[in-house]
Amino acid sequence: SQRDILQNGSRWPLLLTFTTQALAENRSIHQYWLLPTDTQNILPFNGSRGWVLFNINQTGRYRVNYNIRNWEMLTDQLMRNHSLIPAVSRSQLIDDVFQLARAEMINFTVAFALSRYLEHERDYLPWLTASKNFDQLIQLFYGTPLASDLEKHVMSLYRPYYNVTHRLFSMSESYMARLMRLDVLYWACHWRLES
Repeated sequence: SQRDILQNGSRWPLLLTFTTQALAENRSIHQYWLLPTDTQNILPFNGSRGWVLFNINQTGRYRVNYNIRNWEMLTDQLMRNHSLIPAVSRSQLIDDVFQLARAEMINFTVAFALSRYLEHERDYLPWLTASKNFDQLIQLFYGTPLASDLEKHVMSLYRPYYNVTHRLFSMSESYMARLMRLDVLYWACHWRLES
């Protein structure tokens, strides 16, 4: 549903793009218009029992919250084979889950569970999004016992990538790979990661 945030009750048509676990392997994306006058929407999932992912490649400017079971299935998918979900959508998932947790719409345990997949991530955009969210949380929890736990969690995610990237450098690296390296090295210095 379109959550009422504006006091005047304004609503707009919303283009929903989505895929399901069953359709993702074919890179199949569906589109559906959610109209302001709609009181009930039934989307054609064809009895899919796997996860569903909305706002593919962030085609709309809105956040998506899922039920806990869907968050768990998306987390499981990211841990098993994150490349089945486009990098822009992985970045969006990270941003949505952390911003929804900050807004107390879901528990932070959901966000931290999903972020564990970053150990396997090599695309820059999801890492950039995660870094910004981690930085916000570290500032938010600065001086509390949670800050130490958060830093340990973030360091455990960065360490595998740092162990590979701080030793290898190639002039043929893409621009995004260089940005990723800089980001990882920044956090490694910030937390004094050792090789």
